[in-house]
Amino acid sequence: MSDKVEVTQYEEIPVKLGKRKRCLLHLRKFWWAYLIGLICVIVLVVPLLLLVGIPNLAQDKINSAKFHIDGIIITKTRGETMTVALNASMAVSGAGIKATIAEFPAELYLADLEPHTPFLSLNFPKTSASSHINLNITQDVKIPDMQAFTTFAAWLLGKETLNLGIRGKSSIRVRGISRSYGISFKKTIELKGVNQFKGIEVTDTSISLQPDKKGDNFHGWVNIPNPSILTVEIVSITP
Repeated sequence: MSDKVEVTQYEEIPVKLGKRKRCLLHLRKFWWAYLIGLICVIVLVVPLLLLVGIPNLAQDKINSAKFHIDGIIITKTRGETMTVALNASMAVSGAGIKATIAEFPAELYLADLEPHTPFLSLNFPKTSASSHINLNITQDVKIPDMQAFTTFAAWLLGKETLNLGIRGKSSIRVRGISRSYGISFKKTIELKGVNQFKGIEVTDTSISLQPDKKGDNFHGWVNIPNPSILTVEIVSITP
């Protein structure tokens, strides 16, 4: 008689972990490596954002902005000085950054005449960057180059259109950041000229043999068309 021994063998089947649990186990094991990597990313990205990203973004916004001049009024001309009033606006697309543009001197020149010698300089005031910026400037200015200003006046009177260039250097400060970033402002605007006063009309004329109390014997109305946005004060040069 032989003894029979029954042997029972159990085989453990490995439990298959889900993707989420595997990720959690991996993070628990290598959390220190991910922490070091995150610190390295922050150390690299933040300086690049402050030194490169924000300045480039600010300059791109200025470059793509639409600058429009509504009117230029010149009064109180006396020698090489005058009073200039400029009404303009600038539309900035997607201006979601709260920032301030510092005051800066802007030079005006003829864009189609080399070299670009400025004939006038205006101080653009400090403004808050927004989607629509209004500029209303009235300043007493001195003509920096009389030859350049004379050429501008001749082009304005003789041409149908002319291109006016405006340039300057300023700085912009984004809210929440202590430093300022330099920006360049350069725009070219097409202006309508007087076009040799084409369309001028003299109406209701009359001539009298006897002069009036002012000594005038010719009377009439003169219609001088001005399609340009420039208004110039006309003063009497008679004694």
